[in-house]
Order: sequence, then C-alpha cells, then structure tokens
Amino acid sequence: MRYWMWALLLGLTLAAAVALSHVLKPKGQTPLAALFGGGTGNAASTTGTLVADNSRCFVCHVNFQEEILTVSRAAKNVGCELCHGPSNQHCEDENNITAPDIFYTRDDVNAMCYVCHPAKKLSPGMHKGVIAGTFDRKYCTECHGDHRMAQRTRHWDKKTREAILGATVESERMVELPTR
Repeated sequence: MRYWMWALLLGLTLAAAVALSHVLKPKGQTPLAALFGGGTGNAASTTGTLVADNSRCFVCHVNFQEEILTVSRAAKNVGCELCHGPSNQHCEDENNITAPDIFYTRDDVNAMCYVCHPAKKLSPGMHKGVIAGTFDRKYCTECHGDHRMAQRTRHWDKKTREAILGATVESERMVELPTR
C-alpha cells in the first residue's frame, strides 16, 4: 500500500477510537483520557457548558471547593490536573504519603501562572509592581485566591516531592510533632 493510504487508514482508526471513547468514557474523564487510561479531566456539566471536574481532588481537599482561584479556573474549564498533573498515586494513597505529581514553591508560583497569563499581557497598571518585584505582595496567589492548604497533615519537600515525616506546617514555619 502507498504511504498516503496507510496514513489515511491510521487517521480513520484514531478518529473511530476517539469517537468510541466518547461513548465508553467513565464519568469524570475526558474522552482521550478514557482512551489512553488517564485520570479525570474536563467533563460537561448538566447544563452542557464545559466546566473542569475537580471532584476527584475535592474528596480530600474539600477546602478548595469554594476557593476563588479553583472556582474561577474551573468555570473556564481549567482543572487541578492542568497545574498539578493527574497525581494518580497521590489520589490512591490512603496513608497520604505520596506527594502530588507537581508542586510549586512560593518562588515558582508566578512563573507557573505566567504560562497561561504572560506578564506582557497582564494589565500593566495593576501588575507592574508585582512583575517588577516592587509591590508588597509578590505572588499571584496573594491577590487571586490563597491557594494553600489551611492546615496540613503531611508535608513534602516541594522540589524533591519526598515526604518529611514527623513534621507539619503551620503558616510558613515547620513544627515538630510530638512523638509518643
């Protein structure tokens, strides 16, 4: 067979597989995630409008259900997984020792936000001081939702994703837990 015929056959096969995955997809998965074994993604709401489905995360992280950054992003069809990865092992770990796939240190927050919101496209009047580092609030999340756990029961090194056992975080400082 000629090359173009193989390409056409492959394209038709992929299109049929994607169409079939729309029918067979588990609730809360995108069609492609269902086809390729991924996690939850964006699902259509009952109104037919696309809204990010973060229900898998809200099982444990209920505090983010009404957090402004999460709610505003979900309304624009941007779910937790876009920034934090599917975190399948994290979700399946009942002992809560496995870190999410992607973490951000405070100093990494703005760079992550700039991926979708480039600094050059932000309103200069409001963001000039933040971008220049001269404003008293340095991080996007200081104005656009306090996207942090109110109280942590586990702490991980955000660079290595290694669990720091025997410690919890109160605000920004580490506190040793009492041993029994």
